[in-house]
Amino acid sequence: MVPIIWRGLGCWVLAVPLLMLFGLFVFTEWLPLLPRGQMPMSAIFALSGVVTAAWGFAANRPPWPIVIDPVTGHEFLLRTRHSLYGVPMQYWGLFEFALALAAARS
Repeated sequence: MVPIIWRGLGCWVLAVPLLMLFGLFVFTEWLPLLPRGQMPMSAIFALSGVVTAAWGFAANRPPWPIVIDPVTGHEFLLRTRHSLYGVPMQYWGLFEFALALAAARS
């Protein structure tokens, strides 16, 4: 079993597609436009990829706050990296979008 390792908001890389898939299951009863029996996985991965990439770009962009250590007086940047397995969120979003394109072509 592989442990899930994330920093900051990186856990949402996995949660966004799962929540969208759950939403598809819930709203299939109420939306007659979705075909029954077929899973539009490419649409789920495309939408979750766009959401994850946009969220990653917004979360990992500067300006970061400057913090002063009260003991030493040194200044440093307080930067939180939002990543999953060391890969930033925006790259996971681009990977999900590429996966959606590959699923749509096959």
